[in-house]
Amino acid sequence: MPDAYSMPQPGFTMDRAKSYDERVRKHIPGYEVIHTLSDVLFSLELPENASLLAVGAGTCTELIQWGLKHPRWTFLATDTAPAMLTLAEEKLKAAAMEHRVRRYVGEIQEAPQEKFDAAALILVLHFVQASQKVAMLKAIANRLKPGAPFLIATLFGNPDSQEFKQLNAGRKAWTIDKGIDPAAAEQFCDPSRSDMHIVPEAQLLDFLHQAGFTHVQRMYQALTVGLWMAHRA
Repeated sequence: MPDAYSMPQPGFTMDRAKSYDERVRKHIPGYEVIHTLSDVLFSLELPENASLLAVGAGTCTELIQWGLKHPRWTFLATDTAPAMLTLAEEKLKAAAMEHRVRRYVGEIQEAPQEKFDAAALILVLHFVQASQKVAMLKAIANRLKPGAPFLIATLFGNPDSQEFKQLNAGRKAWTIDKGIDPAAAEQFCDPSRSDMHIVPEAQLLDFLHQAGFTHVQRMYQALTVGLWMAHRA
């Protein structure tokens, strides 16, 4: 019988939120690298007292990692799942960062209209339908200062291509190696899942340009997972 990891459900209940930090590391190769590399890339461009927008921040793992290294950075963390931000509050208090991270439950399109020095969208966009991706990216761009850096990590590729199938087979094998039940790994890595909306890199770049970003460059790839840096035009 598949384990609990194998049962994708709409939204994040508290039970799913509590298991997220452990679970995501088992089916996203390069998860830790993405966060560490993002910090390095942001550090190259941001001042000591930068303000950052994190969309789909979940339990704020990346914000805590970044914030502990940059004590004058402040954050707005948004997420549509109240349970995720509830857990984030506990983690932020434990890291003595609760006063530096504001939390907003809801869609980014409805979030406060502020201008930030940088923004991140980490492992979220592949859950957004293709017809809604540009609207989300535009909402982020509209909340950035001109020239501000933007980092986006997402699953990508053409699921029908041989290249994607080979890379995805590697991701499934990696997930099983991390201890996930093979049946669960099959579900996690199935690009036809109803909650998955994976697009090729060319389409992703087009969406970013439509949204108002420029100088888009892929900075990292681990199998079907990629990280790009762009800038607000």
